[in-house]
Amino acid sequence: MDKKGQLTIFAVLGIVIAFVFLLVYFIESGVLNKMAVSDVAKSLGLSREENVVRDYVEKCVDETGKNALLLAGAQGGYIFPERYAVFEGIKVSYGYYDGKNVLADKNTIGNEIERYYEIMLPSCIDEIKIYEIIKGNLSSNVVIGEDAVDVNINYPAWIIKSRSKTMVEPRYNAIYNLSLGKMRDVANNLVEGTAKNEEGIDIGYLIDIGDDFFVNVVPNDEGRINIIVDRERNILGVNYTFMFAEKFKRASK
Repeated sequence: MDKKGQLTIFAVLGIVIAFVFLLVYFIESGVLNKMAVSDVAKSLGLSREENVVRDYVEKCVDETGKNALLLAGAQGGYIFPERYAVFEGIKVSYGYYDGKNVLADKNTIGNEIERYYEIMLPSCIDEIKIYEIIKGNLSSNVVIGEDAVDVNINYPAWIIKSRSKTMVEPRYNAIYNLSLGKMRDVANNLVEGTAKNEEGIDIGYLIDIGDDFFVNVVPNDEGRINIIVDRERNILGVNYTFMFAEKFKRASK
């Protein structure tokens, strides 16, 4: 790759990282949720009560899923990371730590997204102010595939009006065409390479995956941050990104 091409990739990565940081900040501060609520509120009252509530919940499911996926990708598979390195203000979970592969597996990532739904979806629905709504028990199932993330939500709710009680459609589905599963596999291969040689980088492997993703490796005091960016697919207006940190054994000495 010539120097001009390298500079172009680094410039794109810089823009992506900046967008990811801003989006993570907006999600954690609740700004994006408030924006979504404002947009949906404009349409309230145009349909029958159950249709309005159902449509609103569908939008909440979709927006909550996008926020969760952005956080899971930016933070190494974890939405609620416990062991992480801070990079550009983002809590990037470790994939490699003191000689061990600690990268989140696909089930763990799915569980993190499910937990995010359980925390955030009820508060999104609470923004419906024009009806009295009783919410039932929320359950979710998230499946991380190679090229898609499938979300299924069961969340019964009832509209209370006068003496009547109307149930709203309890089941919702959202499919996100993101290569999260494949990106996690790429991350795992990079971690396995690090386990064999902490100081080395398999340039040949990075070139082989270049058609789908580009990867940037940023050294830090502990080891490095790996940034995998999807060339084609995006979420919330930015190329989908999966980042994970590596802490070398020498950093613990």
